[in-house]
Amino acid sequence: MATKRSFDYSLLVIPLLLLAILVIVQVLSYRFTLRSDLTDRKLYSLSEKSLNVLRELDGSPLKATAFFLTDDYNRESTRDLLDQYRQSYTGFEFELVDPSKNPRLVEKYEVGSNGTIVLEYQGRETKVVSQEEESITNAIHRLAVDSTSVLYFLSGHGEKTPEEGFSELAGALQEEHYETRELLLLREDSIPDDADGIVIAGLREALSDYEIGLITEYFENGGNILFMTDPYRRTGLEEYLAENGILLGIDTIVDERSQVMGGDYLFPIVSDYGRHSITESIDLITFFPIARSITVSEEKPEGTEISVLARTGADTWAEMDYQALGEGQTRFDPELDVPGPLTLGVALSREDSNGKGGGRMVIYGDSDFADDDYIDVSGNKDLIMNTFAWLTSDPSLIGIRSRDPSHTPIILTEGQTRAVFWLLIVLLPAMALIAGAGVWLVSRWKK
Repeated sequence: MATKRSFDYSLLVIPLLLLAILVIVQVLSYRFTLRSDLTDRKLYSLSEKSLNVLRELDGSPLKATAFFLTDDYNRESTRDLLDQYRQSYTGFEFELVDPSKNPRLVEKYEVGSNGTIVLEYQGRETKVVSQEEESITNAIHRLAVDSTSVLYFLSGHGEKTPEEGFSELAGALQEEHYETRELLLLREDSIPDDADGIVIAGLREALSDYEIGLITEYFENGGNILFMTDPYRRTGLEEYLAENGILLGIDTIVDERSQVMGGDYLFPIVSDYGRHSITESIDLITFFPIARSITVSEEKPEGTEISVLARTGADTWAEMDYQALGEGQTRFDPELDVPGPLTLGVALSREDSNGKGGGRMVIYGDSDFADDDYIDVSGNKDLIMNTFAWLTSDPSLIGIRSRDPSHTPIILTEGQTRAVFWLLIVLLPAMALIAGAGVWLVSRWKK
């Protein structure tokens, strides 16, 4: 006689419950968007600079119209990027338009090429032909401020200028809505009234007394100065800087750690930054090819504030023997040389007679770190661009700029760099020698 088997319906409960959960999650995913960037350096999130620019907006609508052909491989990546802007600013909205199917909009916005992004804010309009975050953020900033900061680069003394040595820097400044001009000071009666800042970079010849008088008058009246000086160069500004608490070293900084990083021992590495808005967001090392030290004096004028921006490691030193440098035979002399840490950059601010903001000045003991060869190395670009933003009182441009996802640099602390040195230069070669000696001994023993 056949027995009647009963079916355990509880076996269906778990699969049905899982199916119900999947359906609910799918429905919620269409209604709500949750993004999480799990990369260590947040490579797939808006940069700090972009977020700062968006925070400076007043809540007015910001619209982006992106013209991309339907089969353009950049279309979806641009959609993802614009969606990040939408999630970070409530007034942001965007639309992707196929130019081949919408000739009316193409004509309205005078779009000349596929891949153009039109941005509109407070009745103003601008176009971007790049799909990079940096370009879009700079365009948004231009719309928001609706003005241009003018920077004058001194010339006539062998300095670096936008035309010679600083072309990459000039391009980056123009992207962030600065206008760069050259200034032959000997032909002027004063620093131009429209100057938001002047740049003195890499003097090869000292300034004349006449030029020094114009520069100091400009700063005393609330002007902004970026001064980048190289080792063993007489600038003419030494006495004035000393009166303001800044002493320029007659030396060259030696950093043997830089050889481990693939550089020269005269390329100091900086990973120690002071507490200042210029450097507070920088988390990459910076390189200063052939630099001099800077000392902050205890005596400074009343109302003057000086902040250290960058320091070298403890195992560096300021080499005072110029002849030894030329012969490539440097070594630390405790009776002559100055041991690290050494200051490489300082920021100086001055209150005016009414206690309000006066002039600002930044001094670096090197001009090469921002030139065409080194500006894109590690954190150098962030440092120099943040410097200009602080000098011109534009805090929205201070921060870390967008990174290339394919470029993920390794950042080492001073202790880690020392450990790498001992591992690669000492331990591994020693282990190879020991292993070789062991093989040789075994082979002899077998004979």
